[in-house]
Amino acid sequence: MTRHRAAVRALVPSSIPPAPVSGVRVSPSASASADAELPLATEAAPLDCLGVPVTRARFEALRDWFHAAARTRGAARVMHFVNAHTLNLAWTDAAFRGVLARADVVLNDGVGLDLYARLVGARFERNFNGTDLVPALLAHASPEDPLRVFLFGGVPGRAEEAARVLEARFPGVVVVGLRDGYAHDGAVEAINAASPDVLLVGMGNPVQETWVESVRHVLDVGVAVGVGALIDFRSGRIPRAPGWVRAARLEWLFRLAREPKRLFRRYVLGNPAFVGRALAYAFVSRRGALSPPGGR
Repeated sequence: MTRHRAAVRALVPSSIPPAPVSGVRVSPSASASADAELPLATEAAPLDCLGVPVTRARFEALRDWFHAAARTRGAARVMHFVNAHTLNLAWTDAAFRGVLARADVVLNDGVGLDLYARLVGARFERNFNGTDLVPALLAHASPEDPLRVFLFGGVPGRAEEAARVLEARFPGVVVVGLRDGYAHDGAVEAINAASPDVLLVGMGNPVQETWVESVRHVLDVGVAVGVGALIDFRSGRIPRAPGWVRAARLEWLFRLAREPKRLFRRYVLGNPAFVGRALAYAFVSRRGALSPPGGR
């Protein structure tokens, strides 16, 4: 946890200039201010997952919200994904839980969230992970009014490779800016100069979420999304699990087999810890509220 906090502190700028007012692109079909209401049609109230409110919505509602948010300006709208690893981090870090709670949309990623939902007698409509959902959302952008996308994350050179793939795959996407995940000095200024509709931030948990939270009020973007390894995957440098493995909800096992040293704590130790916390939280949530360590 100390290592994570140090990484976050290194990324959060000490002084941030305000987003420019002039030169902001607004689609003629959607010129709403970010101060206006931008509701997401949900299937039910957010589900309290170990202290983090997780959105329950259909893809169609998310698609409409995402594209409307992309065309707004003001304080950036924020969308994040949580899986068992994310919730393990949030369990012992009240500040990180607060960051997630203040996002506009938090989506369920992985079988761990499905397990917890069943334990409390609820369900999610479908599994949403950033690697699959974000491209599906981008696919609905129109070439006549393309989405302007900024990629921030990955090792040097990775975002450039991902940009070529995204533009070739999605004719309604124009990549207007690139920045590797280590070039954080001046990042806000570079992003605001490009004024993207969509900012994809891939730095891993909890760094990407905490960075977005720290600057969202000065970002000249429509919607900022924490996307984890999406930039790496889309670059083609990091392979994804075969389709049948993903369908079996075992992509985590594929990743562990490829990077056992880096991912041992996350999966081998983290998954049993999550199951234990989910069982305890589900048990007492029916009788009141179990606050994770550090309180709400």
